[in-house]
Amino acid sequence: MTLCPHCKKPNRDEATRCIWCGQSMAATPAEPPATPTNRVQDAAGERRPPPTDDPLAGLEGLLPAVPIPPAPRPARADGEPQPDEREIRDAELLRAIAIEPPPLEPPRPPRMVAQPLPPLRVRWMLYVLVIAAVLIPLISGGQLDGLIRPLPGQAALAESLADLVPEKPVLVAVDYGPSAAAELDAALNGALVQLEGASVQAVFLSTRPEGVDLARQALSRLEEAGTPPGAYCHLGYLAGDAAGLRLALTSLSAALGRAPEAGAAQEACPALLHASGIGEMGAVLVITDDGHVARRWVEQVGARTDAPLLIITTAASEPLLAPYAASGQVRALVSGAYGGLSAASQDPRRTLYSADGFVALWAALAGGFAWGLFGRRDKTERLKR
Repeated sequence: MTLCPHCKKPNRDEATRCIWCGQSMAATPAEPPATPTNRVQDAAGERRPPPTDDPLAGLEGLLPAVPIPPAPRPARADGEPQPDEREIRDAELLRAIAIEPPPLEPPRPPRMVAQPLPPLRVRWMLYVLVIAAVLIPLISGGQLDGLIRPLPGQAALAESLADLVPEKPVLVAVDYGPSAAAELDAALNGALVQLEGASVQAVFLSTRPEGVDLARQALSRLEEAGTPPGAYCHLGYLAGDAAGLRLALTSLSAALGRAPEAGAAQEACPALLHASGIGEMGAVLVITDDGHVARRWVEQVGARTDAPLLIITTAASEPLLAPYAASGQVRALVSGAYGGLSAASQDPRRTLYSADGFVALWAALAGGFAWGLFGRRDKTERLKR
C-alpha cells in the first residue's frame, strides 16, 4: 500500500491517482508558505501564487507624451481697482511685522498729559453752589412747587386726604422693606404732614414683619416734629395675610390677638374708640413696594368697605396696579418717586425734596459745565499761541 502525498491515505501500489482526493500520486515539490504577496485566490477559493509575467512589458512608447497646459488665469476686468499708496504701505508694514524680529526693549507707553485742576477759587465756588442748591428749599419756602402740575394720582391723593374728617381715623399700612425706604419714606412723610394739618388721627400697622420697624421710625419722626402722641398709635404686626385682613375689617382687636371685651386695644390706641375695624375707618392708606401685597389689600379690603383705598408704591410696582386704579377700586395710586413733592408746599422745613432744590442744583451744574467748556477752551487756545 502506498500513502497519498496529499491526503496521507492508503492506495494500491499501481495507482497513479489517489482514490480519496483525486490528486496525482507523484510527489510534488514543497510550496513556499502562502503570503499576501505570493498567493492569490481563484474562483474556487484555492490559494495560488500570482503570475510572474508582466502583461505591460514591452508596451512603452505606444502613446506620445503630451505636455500639460498651464491653468488659465482669470482675465483682469477693465477698471479693476488697484491698491493705492496707503494700502501698499499697510501691506509692507504688515509684512515687516510678520517677518522682522521683535524689538529688544519693551514698547514705551504713550505719554499721558495730566490735565491741570481748576484754580482753587473756582473749586470753592463750585462747592458753595452745590451746598446752597441742597439747602435752598429751607430758604425759598418751596415757591416752585406750586407751579408743578400734579399727576392724576397725586391730585386724587390730595383730594382724598382733604376730604377726611377728624372724627374718623386713617389706617396707615406700612408694608415695604428697608430696600424701598429711600423711595417711599419721602411719600410717607408727605402724607403724614397732610394728615397732621387736617387734625386726623393715624393708626399704623404692618402685614409684613419688616414694615413694623419702619412704622416705628415714622412715629419717631412725628414725635421729634412735636406731634402730640394722641394723634397716632401703632398696633404692630397683623398676621394671617388675607384671613387676617378679612377679620380686621370688623375687629382689629380680634385680628391682632387681643380680647375686645378687655379693652386693651382701645386703651393702647384711643383712635379705635371711633372705629373698631378697618371698615369704619375714614380711609386706608397702604404704602408698599410689593404688588402682591397691594393686590391683597385691594381684593380683601377695598372690595368690602366704603373707605377710600389709597396706595403709594414704587415706580416699578405702579404699572402692575394701574388697572385697579383705572377701574375705580383704588381711589388714588401714587408712585413713591413723586409722592413727596406734593408735601413740600405744606411744610418746606420737613423735607429737602423740593423743586426749588432741583432747579438750584441744575443751575450750579450748568454753570460748572459752561466754565469747563468755554473757560478751559480759551485757556488752551492761549497756551497754543
